[in-house]
Amino acid sequence: MRYYRRLFILPHYLLGVAWLMVTAGLLYPYFWWTGFERERLFSFFKFQGDVVYGLLRPVVNGISVVKKNAGADRARLFVANHQSVMDAFVFSRLGLTRVVHVAKHWPFRIPFYGRYLRAAGFINTDEVGFDELRARARALLVDGVSVVFFPEGTRGETLGRFHSLAFHVATALGADVTPVAISGHAEMLPPRCHRPRPAKLRYTILPALSARDFTDAAGPLRMARTARQIIAAGLVEN
Repeated sequence: MRYYRRLFILPHYLLGVAWLMVTAGLLYPYFWWTGFERERLFSFFKFQGDVVYGLLRPVVNGISVVKKNAGADRARLFVANHQSVMDAFVFSRLGLTRVVHVAKHWPFRIPFYGRYLRAAGFINTDEVGFDELRARARALLVDGVSVVFFPEGTRGETLGRFHSLAFHVATALGADVTPVAISGHAEMLPPRCHRPRPAKLRYTILPALSARDFTDAAGPLRMARTARQIIAAGLVEN
């Protein structure tokens, strides 16, 4: 089985990429005809993620989800470490369908997906200021849509410094923050690597941080440090 994983993880990975791009292109006329309706797009993203994980399951060393937060199935603000492009699919694996990400410009330039992401409500931080970001995040949470930030801002094999934008949004809204530790992606597909390797994938939903504990002027920075510490501890457990 180990030999099979090492030999065939690249074909399985390429099948996953082909699945994502081909289905995105073939269904574009359908989404255009239906007005790029958000709920249809959410279901589409979830279905695509399920297929990707189905393709990967035979060639990775296990996929597990650990929930240490009983309320994580409700709409909330999530922060997670950022290891690879695979991180985009983690939240569908956690059973969350109505999810948008806050990201820089590059995902919005991907053919077909750029249109889908905008229609679903994903937020491009290179296009909006803080006030608009806060307002859009508030509207999404009120509407029952979870909002995901990757505070490191870029992919890395080790846990980097957390920027404070997500935590300024959280404290401004009075929204609790739920950290998520993503483990195994840096082993399976490191940044700037095009040859995937078998790895154990593990996602841990950690206890939430209450915005009420970070209301002072330095609250967002303290919240960022605390979230990073919690995720770092979660990664060690993994």
